[in-house]
Amino acid sequence: MADANIRAAIATIRALDGYDLNLFISFSSNSLLNKIAFWSYIHHTPLYYDKTSKDAFISSLISMKNELGDYTLLPYGEQQLRWAIAEKDHLTKCGITVPTVDVNTYELISDKESFVNLCRKFSIDVPKNGLYDKTKFLQKFVIKPKKLISSSSVLQSPKLIENEKSLSDLNRMDLDLDLHFTQEYISGPSIYYCTCYKEGHNQLSFTQINLHQQPNGKSVIKSAPYELPPDIVIKIDTMFKEIGWDGVVMVELKKDLSSQKYYAIEANPRFWGPLQLSIDNGANFPAILLGFGNRINTPPEARIGYIWLAGYLDGLKIKLITSSEFQKYCYVEDKIKFRDVWFRTDTFCFFFIELLISACSILFGCLWKLKKIVE
Repeated sequence: MADANIRAAIATIRALDGYDLNLFISFSSNSLLNKIAFWSYIHHTPLYYDKTSKDAFISSLISMKNELGDYTLLPYGEQQLRWAIAEKDHLTKCGITVPTVDVNTYELISDKESFVNLCRKFSIDVPKNGLYDKTKFLQKFVIKPKKLISSSSVLQSPKLIENEKSLSDLNRMDLDLDLHFTQEYISGPSIYYCTCYKEGHNQLSFTQINLHQQPNGKSVIKSAPYELPPDIVIKIDTMFKEIGWDGVVMVELKKDLSSQKYYAIEANPRFWGPLQLSIDNGANFPAILLGFGNRINTPPEARIGYIWLAGYLDGLKIKLITSSEFQKYCYVEDKIKFRDVWFRTDTFCFFFIELLISACSILFGCLWKLKKIVE
């Protein structure tokens, strides 16, 4: 399911390139852009999965099994992964391995409210409840869906309310507020604690600090290796050991710049967008997940940073439309060389095409903004 998260997918393919396995790439549509992004690695006819419904998705996975034989489904895409986990026993009998936990444990971690409550149980700090006054903007806050529900009245991802405009946009949405909760906004950088567990035991971990993020809390566009305080790591590892977690997970925290405290925000139990950063720095999560071991050896002095240049252009468009700002934080560390996720020999062509598409998108965004002003 490469197009469910193409930056994570290309990082995975690079990490597994050279291992003794057959790697097949699947897409949800016959997009030329997808084929260009993965051109260097499409050695077989691309496969296609159907994401229109749960039944159609499961059926398409089984159809691929009939064509390929037994295979392992790598964890991308929130909705598709939930569908696969819900039918995990059936898929296993069919010869399809889904390397993660059962559906109840998955939802415990992936659903926003249950994750926050679990963190409290293990004395991991979480943000306080936010203040939502429909009549006026009082302070920054984040509104989140309590759990994933496919409905127009439920947000599909958290929304940052940072000014009068974003509050007005929120008020215009026909949301069921009983299915949401709010938290105060923590002013500080986002930290990802990335881990692969086996029956609750930490097999591999890597931490990154996110230096630049698109407006409105969207994608990370620049990040670097980081070290969390040991007591925070111990609490998180203890929590996942207690629930017997299997597979990869990324826990997002925020560091409050005034108090220097760390607050747990959410967890994504699947491969994350800036996965390339951990792989460039020697933490091969895809290989560990598949049981191959970690063969990448990067000397400590060769620390690599992550950057996604086209993401800045996409962020400018978001800024034009929402009036939100980029989230930028300084983190000074010597000997970090930043590498773009696409500006590499295997994806040069896609790098330039994506930049061009993003630039055109900004132009349309400017025209849209001008139209609004004229009106």
